[in-house]
Amino acid sequence: MVYSIISAFPEIFDSFLKSSLIKKALDKKVITVNLYNLRDYATDKRHTVDAKPYGGGAGMLYMVEPMFKAVSSIKAKDPQAQTVIFSPKGQILTQSRVSSLSSLSHLVLLCPRYEGFDQRIVELTNARELSIGNYITMGGETPAMVLIEASARLIPGVVAKEESVLQESFSPEFSLEHPQYTRPQKFLGLSVPDTLISGNHQKIKDWKKSN
Repeated sequence: MVYSIISAFPEIFDSFLKSSLIKKALDKKVITVNLYNLRDYATDKRHTVDAKPYGGGAGMLYMVEPMFKAVSSIKAKDPQAQTVIFSPKGQILTQSRVSSLSSLSHLVLLCPRYEGFDQRIVELTNARELSIGNYITMGGETPAMVLIEASARLIPGVVAKEESVLQESFSPEFSLEHPQYTRPQKFLGLSVPDTLISGNHQKIKDWKKSN
């Protein structure tokens, strides 16, 4: 999987790409993440990427031309790349949608800021609009990280133990994952359920499904 991220603030991703399983997946070349600075595709000397909306209104919008040029430069190399833009109007990012996206070979992630983006960006890039929930973040960078983490972990080789991905919340077998416990067996009057320490594998399996 290749993730191509277009952002006016690509430095936001620095620590994200250097930590935990994402870093390991990058080191093993299971995934590739390419960062593109939107300002590099601006048409003026000040590298302007935003402007006031026609018809008035608060805030600024990302202009169509820089984003279109950025996406076009990526798709010129890989016409099969699928474009995603993060928007409150988009489809909610569910586990089933994450699973579908994880099977693709190249995602181009557009990260809006300010009050959003010129609608022609969606139309000209054939972008799919997605939302990570019914709330507003400061920009599309955080949703992009959510999508990368959620989809990358489904790619073979990213998570070491495959059963960790198969047997979890929102998987076909588990709607929501059961409560889990580890050492110590007793703490402040609370104990691990007897079934989990019984050694009876069938009873344990049944308990997990019913809880």
